[in-house]
Amino acid sequence: MSKPFNGTVKLDIRDSVPDWDAFLETAAPKDAPNVLVILYDDTGCASWSPYGGRINMPTLDRLANDGLTARTLGASFNILAEVEFTSDTKGVIVSQGSRFGGYTLFVKDGRLNFVYNFLGIPPDKMTLYVDEKACAAGQFRTQSGHYALAGEGLAVGRDTDDPATRAYEPYFPFTGGAIRKVEFDVAGDAYVDEERRLTAVLARN
Repeated sequence: MSKPFNGTVKLDIRDSVPDWDAFLETAAPKDAPNVLVILYDDTGCASWSPYGGRINMPTLDRLANDGLTARTLGASFNILAEVEFTSDTKGVIVSQGSRFGGYTLFVKDGRLNFVYNFLGIPPDKMTLYVDEKACAAGQFRTQSGHYALAGEGLAVGRDTDDPATRAYEPYFPFTGGAIRKVEFDVAGDAYVDEERRLTAVLARN
């Protein structure tokens, strides 16, 4: 916060008292962490260019390219979460999107749950691993890569006020344990839009 104004402002300049100290931003203390605060209004994260939207945001594009945000658009990806559980653990580990489309990994009633919601489009297969062992598999539709998930952005340790599932109330913060880290591996092959690929093959024949 900037230094407050210490003068006096009156209707008549002759009754006013100036403040001649330098008006400077307060310096951060030594070894303070770097924090980036982004304020936006009347726009969803899916509208931003790093997530496939039409609003050009070159600074966020550069941050995404440097790995400072989970840029999963147009790519297959794996999510690795290192979490400490207790008998009281509950809440969202990681989520992205909203009720219009998104996914969420959360703990409820002592069980690990994963929900993928994408507007009822026919699904693909996805596998959930715990301690590098497959513990569940199901059919989930992955997006085509042309648009980002609708609505809200990525959240760790909580969901947004418009969650991707009705299995819990908004936010559902993670409690009763510790989230050590969440990593996104986007080094895999790019998403293949099979419908478009087959359409192109048929067009050639």
